[in-house]
Amino acid sequence: MIDLSKHNEDLIRDANTWKPLNVYPLERVMVFESGSQSYFVYTELHTVSVSDASRREVSNSYALTEDEFSRLMGELNLD
Repeated sequence: MIDLSKHNEDLIRDANTWKPLNVYPLERVMVFESGSQSYFVYTELHTVSVSDASRREVSNSYALTEDEFSRLMGELNLD
């Protein structure tokens, strides 16, 4: 099994650079972008999907623990 914890930490670390596109924390999905990448944050599932338009890649999904998701939300600075 692949250890995604490093990818999760990278997502959390870089989240403060994401530009909000469609952000309503009470909704199920929030959308951000950074460069050619789009980030879809599924609040109920504690999951982030990332797609890269420049590479035409299918999105990768990362499941976060509750603690990781809380830290991600803190980095997004949605206040």
